Amino acid sequence: MWTGYKTICVLAMLIAIGAASAPFDAFSGSPYTDFDTICTKDAGLRINEPVDDVSGYAIYPGEGEPSVEEIVSGHVSDAPALGGCFPCIEELVKNGYQYVEAFYVSAKDRRFSPFVEHQDYFVSKTGLYRYELIERDRGNNACGPFDRMLHESERLLDVNPAFVDTTMRRLALDYRAHSSQMEGKCVSVTSIDRFSAPYRIGKSREVIDRPDGAIIYRKRTFVESADGTVVAEGIFYSYYEQRPAHHIAIAERRCGSLILPPLTELLRPHSAHSDSSEAR
Repeated sequence: MWTGYKTICVLAMLIAIGAASAPFDAFSGSPYTDFDTICTKDAGLRINEPVDDVSGYAIYPGEGEPSVEEIVSGHVSDAPALGGCFPCIEELVKNGYQYVEAFYVSAKDRRFSPFVEHQDYFVSKTGLYRYELIERDRGNNACGPFDRMLHESERLLDVNPAFVDTTMRRLALDYRAHSSQMEGKCVSVTSIDRFSAPYRIGKSREVIDRPDGAIIYRKRTFVESADGTVVAEGIFYSYYEQRPAHHIAIAERRCGSLILPPLTELLRPHSAHSDSSEAR
């Protein structure tokens, strides 16, 4: 009797362990119970230890944007994204990173949109680029594209500020804010064949179609190492009783968050790490 009871207990424990380790099935049970379980198990912010002495990072395309492979091959058209790190003054001067790598989609390959300025900045070819703050004596006209765009942004801002697109406006204003730190320097842009930064930032979206016609979106923002080790991530879920006809439709239920701490708190550039060490 006792042996049989022990066997039943052991079997029950093994079943419980198996259930806990099995992946969550988003299609079973009632929709709200499923959604609550998803929110409990997966949604929200996960912040791990910050990384010190980071020299730079790569900005990856997100869901709905061309892949890195498509961008490198040049097979991009009607893309919804601009990409790039323009003007990259805040990242390189204020934040203190040595470089930023980013994808860029040229105006001819972008979809016309009132929310994305339809002109080129620094370069006019879709591809991967590295942005760096360099000394002007490097030669080869490395500062030429920066100087031309800066001159144009300043001219437009002086002539008619109301008609300057937001990207050009930011170049002029960022330069004015940090010009004293940029004496003898400029932002250079170099074409690269692949990302080499040890860390990457980006966002993604997954769609869960339910048999009852409902749909769940899983959105994620992330900062991680090139090998996939997560430094920080924010996961957000939205639940619709039926597939929304428009992207601005209001979800029936939502949970989680996509808002991460400032990047310099997660990937601490060398200058910031040195300053905080000296302060202590």
